[in-house]
Amino acid sequence: MSQVAIFWKGRAFLARAFRRRNSWAHLAPHWEGLHFALDGLKDLDIRRFVIGLCLFCVEAVSSVEEELLGRETVGCNLCGWKGSRFRVMMNKYGFGFRFDAKCPRCGSLERHRFLAHFLRSIPSQTWESATVLEFSPTLGCEFYRALGVSRYLCVDLQPERADVQMDIRHCALADGACQIVICCHVLEHVKEDSQAMRELWRVMSKDGWGIFQVPIDEDLSSTIEYASPRVEEELHVRQYGLDYRDRLREAGFSFGLFSVSDLPAREAMRLGLDRTERLHVVYKTDAPRIRDLSNDFVFAIHVARDGVLRHG
Repeated sequence: MSQVAIFWKGRAFLARAFRRRNSWAHLAPHWEGLHFALDGLKDLDIRRFVIGLCLFCVEAVSSVEEELLGRETVGCNLCGWKGSRFRVMMNKYGFGFRFDAKCPRCGSLERHRFLAHFLRSIPSQTWESATVLEFSPTLGCEFYRALGVSRYLCVDLQPERADVQMDIRHCALADGACQIVICCHVLEHVKEDSQAMRELWRVMSKDGWGIFQVPIDEDLSSTIEYASPRVEEELHVRQYGLDYRDRLREAGFSFGLFSVSDLPAREAMRLGLDRTERLHVVYKTDAPRIRDLSNDFVFAIHVARDGVLRHG
């Protein structure tokens, strides 16, 4: 597509962006049009520049609107920011986007705020004697320290992002070394995810538990494996389907599901959460595998507190 066409698509998007509305969702069709116009651009730097310019203008409108109207209808539970709406999140490679997703102060996304809400709901005594292992740190050391965690270890393949450089497929930790294992949005980047899950099972203590969060397409019955990492999906190597839960079982985990839909609608809206988001609360036990309790928050708390679900 010609540069002229790209210009007009961008102009149309920005023109609508400057019309104040209650949500930016009405811009989605026009944003898709701009993306279509940019599909012919092979240079990712130019693509990021054009889309980034559009997003900058949208962010500017939001900031001015908040200053003028002073509305505080949403808020971030990680940094305390409050405002009229969360900001647009864009894939760093210039592809996907989500409106009303990103905190303008700390950069948290919906999944970060949902995870923080869940972890803060767990009794404080759970954290005092536990060793917490987190892969590819999501919330950071300060968050867990505020929960009362005394032993926290964050690991990543990139040494500058963590305390220890470690490959999730080959963990340099003793068997059963950790009571709590947090692994959020990591496995979709790992080619040998089955091997990684087995390692997570090995380092988790017998009465331990964890949260293994991945993006799942609920319309897919089977996971799609990619031939190579997809730039448009932040270098994911697969798209998980509903069989993700079978993979967890094969690795030796039982689990429960805690969904955003389990929260009061007003609370989910205040935190800007995605209503389809779910947390897989996994645990390691010799007890028979149990049914999924997708709407039982008490289940998740029991797992966190006791390590094993006890039910009649």
